[in-house]
Amino acid sequence: SEFIVEIPEAKVYQQINLITPLNAVLLAFSMLVVGAVVFTISTRLVRPLNQLVNHARRFTAGDWTQRSSITRRDEIGLLAYSFHSMVEQLSELYRSLERKVEERTAQIRLASEVAQLATSATVRAEILKRTVELLVERFGYLYARAFALDEAGAYAILQEESALPEGTDSRKGLRLRVGDDLVGILLELGA
Repeated sequence: SEFIVEIPEAKVYQQINLITPLNAVLLAFSMLVVGAVVFTISTRLVRPLNQLVNHARRFTAGDWTQRSSITRRDEIGLLAYSFHSMVEQLSELYRSLERKVEERTAQIRLASEVAQLATSATVRAEILKRTVELLVERFGYLYARAFALDEAGAYAILQEESALPEGTDSRKGLRLRVGDDLVGILLELGA
């Protein structure tokens, strides 16, 4: 028991020909909608990422003013916030290092100046006296003391001291044993 249906060929092509223009319009409309959605999504995702990449490139090239202006509440916004935080931290670290270098440079200049002025004297006692005075004057210490090692290197002996704070007695001639705890004091500075 077989059942065969025969449909004339003209009838089949007639129905396909009726549907084809409608299908083409629907297909074109669907492609436009899909294209618009893809364009919108890619623009919304790619443009901020390109912005971040450009900021990062300029930052790594040395433009420390680069900041991200993206204020979204999604993963891209989180990435922009992280970039901004990183830039702030690196900028602060850089400024801190610059300040330290400036401070050290100033200290080295002062130390060089003190050494030059102190060694301009020819007598050892005058060199020590001048050194102590210059350390207090140039570095802003309250007082300074200069010790010298004895001939055997066993004791550090207080040779010179600046004007001491009120209520502090002079200890000129003080002898400190050089040992495990005392390696060789040349100067004692009161900050």
